[in-house]
Parts: sequence; C-alpha cells; structure tokens
Amino acid sequence: MSHDAIFVLSTGRCGTQWLHDAMETTYTDALTATHEPLLTAYRPRHFFRASRDNLNEIGSIPEVAAHVDSIRETLRDRPYLECGWPCFSALPWLYDALDGRMRVVHLTRHPVTTAFSMSTHNVYGRDDWILDGALTPFDAGCLDEPLQSAWPQLSTYEKCLFWWTQIHRYGLDLHRARPEIPWHTISYEDMFSPQSMALKELVAFCGLPYTPGLESKRGQKTDRFRFRTLPDDWRKILNYPETIAVTTELGYEPDDIDAHRLSQRYFKKKRKSLRRYLASLNPLRRRASK
Repeated sequence: MSHDAIFVLSTGRCGTQWLHDAMETTYTDALTATHEPLLTAYRPRHFFRASRDNLNEIGSIPEVAAHVDSIRETLRDRPYLECGWPCFSALPWLYDALDGRMRVVHLTRHPVTTAFSMSTHNVYGRDDWILDGALTPFDAGCLDEPLQSAWPQLSTYEKCLFWWTQIHRYGLDLHRARPEIPWHTISYEDMFSPQSMALKELVAFCGLPYTPGLESKRGQKTDRFRFRTLPDDWRKILNYPETIAVTTELGYEPDDIDAHRLSQRYFKKKRKSLRRYLASLNPLRRRASK
C-alpha cells in the first residue's frame, strides 16, 4: 500500500498543537505525526515564493535533507503528518522531493482571532527561531514599499494580520498554480464544532479510517502557551484591503467578532481603558446592560 506525507499549511495559532496530539494518540499504530519538527530550518522567509529553481536550494540544507530521508523511510509503513507552520515556503519543493507522495491540508482561522493569538506571543519582538520565520514587507517574497515605511509604527496585531494575509494568500495562489498537489481546506472553527463533519472529512483526506474517538478529543486543551497581549482595536483589519480580500475568499466575514469574548481571552486585564474599549466595540452589549 502506498502512503503519503501530509503537510499542514497554516499561520500557526490555529489548532495545530491539538491536531497533532489528537491524530497521534488516535492513530498511534497507523500514523507518524510531528509538530514543528525543524523549527525554521526550512528558512521560510528566505524561500517564500521563490522560483522553482531557487527552491531546489532547500535540498542542500542538511537538516532538511535528513528530514526528507526520514519521511521517505516512514512512508514505507505509514502516512506522515507534519503540523508545523514553518514548512509553508518549502511545500512546492517537498512535493517534488517526495516524488508527488504529498498532500496539503490548508488550515485556516479567522484573521482577527489568529492575529491576536499570535500577538500574545510577541512574535515580532522576539530574538528566537520564531522571529526567524516571521514574514515582513522587507522580505523578497512579499516586498511592500508603502508598508515598509509604516512598519515601525504598526502594532503587533497589525503585523500579525500581515503575516496571516501573506501565508493564506500564498496558500490560495499555490493551490491554483499547482493543481496536481492534493489539497484539502479545513477551518479551525469547523474542526472544533461538534456539528461539523470536518474531522471526518480530514481523516478521509489523510487516507485513514474514521475513528469516532477523535471527536471526543475536541474538548481537550493542548495549547501549552496561553498568554495575553495589550488591548488593541480589532477594527484595524478594515484598513487593509488585501487582508479583507483574503478573509472573504476563505469564507470569513471580517467583522464577525465578539469584542467582549475577544478581550476576555487575549487582553491583559490591568488596563483602565479596557472598559471603554468594550463599550466602543460592542454597542449591543452596552445597550443590553442598561
């Protein structure tokens, strides 16, 4: 029986930890699952939207070459699932390197909640491997001169919206440019909805038999890194037409946001402005409290 490698294309902060843990524990004897196995050894910023010839340079990176060899060995016996977000730039090369034995799961989440979740990790203010993978308008694959001048003044939330936009626009473009790559899109929202068939469809795409026990894992918390960030105005997303365009293409409504719930989950509490923020962004809640 032939097996494939399944790579999850995502921004991170959209359920990849949960997906890894749920699939690994449910299909222990039928699947090998990993989460961010190479960190940024794929060099995602350097190879983002690189030409096919330039992408071949990825194969000369020792860690990547050894990793691909390991995947080939795994595929002798079982499918391989990689849930780490840094693989996105390497996907076209990986398809060729694995002789077409590869599938892509495009995992999405609403841009506002994703960006705030990423903001809690201060992804643009770190000095570790995550910063090495954080896309900027100065990178060759996403040059944006007007945004370059504004970049120092943007909030972390706005920068994370840029990250979200670039990766999901890339995913949409890659799916159109490389139709030979088997592709499946699933949303974070559907993945955790008991009313959705999304998990069953995902398992089928991965070539695995459906196991009802997978559904019961939805309530398990696997996020090992839950932090908070400073309050910001979620409506800033409306200032970025490209983000709105990608949001709409992925089936989301930009303003489908519960401001109170957003603040309760992501914002630091010790801010005098928090009450005013809630009042300004959620007028229905304000009127209901009168």
